Amino acid sequence: MHESGIRHLELRYLTAHTARDILNEYVGLDPKTEMRKHYDRCETLLRLIEQRAQRLAAEMRCVA
Repeated sequence: MHESGIRHLELRYLTAHTARDILNEYVGLDPKTEMRKHYDRCETLLRLIEQRAQRLAAEMRCVA
């Protein structure tokens, strides 16, 4: 919201934060970096799920 031009006072009202230091901490976060960090944590699990789904699909084709 900060990057889109919403003023600090409005941010405090919208987020219900009265302490300025909390908002300063939020402003320092880059959404793309944060999303990448979470994706990197899940990447192995997602790859394994995809591999298992492919094996199950192949098994289903053999049965049919």
